[in-house]
Amino acid sequence: MLDENRKAMLQRLDVKRIKPNGVIWIFGQEIRTYQLSKEDIRYLRWYHNDPEIAYEVDTRVQRQTYRVAEDRNRYNRNYRTKGKVNNNGLRNVVIIGSLVVSIVLGGTLLSHQAVARDDIIKETVNVESQIALANNEEMQFDFGTVAKEDLTTVADVSTETHRIETIKHLCDIYQVNYQTVYSKLKEITNNFTNEGYLNGHLDIVTCKGYDVYADSEDELLTYTIRAIKQDPGRFNLDESIYIHNGYDSGDDYYAQISDVCEVLGVDRDLMYAIVNAETSFNSELFRTINNPAGLRGINGVDPWWVFENKEEGFIEFGMELVKYYKMVGADRHDVSPDTVAKIGNIHAPLSDGNENWLPNVLSGLEYAQNNENELFGGEEVHGLGR
Repeated sequence: MLDENRKAMLQRLDVKRIKPNGVIWIFGQEIRTYQLSKEDIRYLRWYHNDPEIAYEVDTRVQRQTYRVAEDRNRYNRNYRTKGKVNNNGLRNVVIIGSLVVSIVLGGTLLSHQAVARDDIIKETVNVESQIALANNEEMQFDFGTVAKEDLTTVADVSTETHRIETIKHLCDIYQVNYQTVYSKLKEITNNFTNEGYLNGHLDIVTCKGYDVYADSEDELLTYTIRAIKQDPGRFNLDESIYIHNGYDSGDDYYAQISDVCEVLGVDRDLMYAIVNAETSFNSELFRTINNPAGLRGINGVDPWWVFENKEEGFIEFGMELVKYYKMVGADRHDVSPDTVAKIGNIHAPLSDGNENWLPNVLSGLEYAQNNENELFGGEEVHGLGR
């Protein structure tokens, strides 16, 4: 049974960083991996109303656990544990509280079911180190730690695969050369290990006059690749990065909106409502130049902003919404009529003859909120990686 303190800690977790196997990576002064317990996962699924959290973990089945004998040295404050061997040769598996210490070998995260070598098991977990790291993150988890020098990459293989897929897809969206962009990303992030990058920020990346502080790697990659396309010279690149490979984002517009909003952290019902009010998904502006919401060219003047494909148009409009929220000082999940009206004053001022904009958007917002499954299919949101 989880106590209230534990529940409060779990509520602060970024569930987007939880892997399908129930492992979560926390990036701080050191990189840490945590194996969430089944009870933790059951609670997170209930709290977020999302049964897909850690979907590889079957919380209905009681799997084998390992008894641990604790021998605490009260003088040096180290916990020492003893494990037992299972049929697969698992040994010395450490359980602290209800959570299993994840093992990393050669940069690949190994679950406690796949470890068969004594020399990669750390028998001693330093409590002082745990507490110091937990305090840095304002979280009091009794988990193991994995130092940066123990990793060959920033993340496990699945994370690296997702990163590559995301970069490739974003390069298609922005029609820039993947090999060139990927090499540049490795350079400016120190092979994706730069501390700023791990915390969602690169000094060289800005958007619409604001520094970028992303909540996820996918979000930071989106802003960074956009910045490379917008101003390659700033990254010591030239126009040779542009390609024309005929990429077509397709016509599943609602799914594209859902994916973009998941990455940028804006409300998909609101984006749908504004796009529907502006172009109804079928105006000439939308069909011919992929502009979903009447976005003006750079500096807000004519001509209309032309995008390579619908996805690029949706991403740019999502970034516009992020900017509007910053300008009005509201949380980007706030879709109250008052906040929407403030956004409208910036995006579609009454002085430009937009007296119907607000009632149309609010009507569309209500419709979207009441018909989410019909519009968005009720399926899992994947983000921009493919």
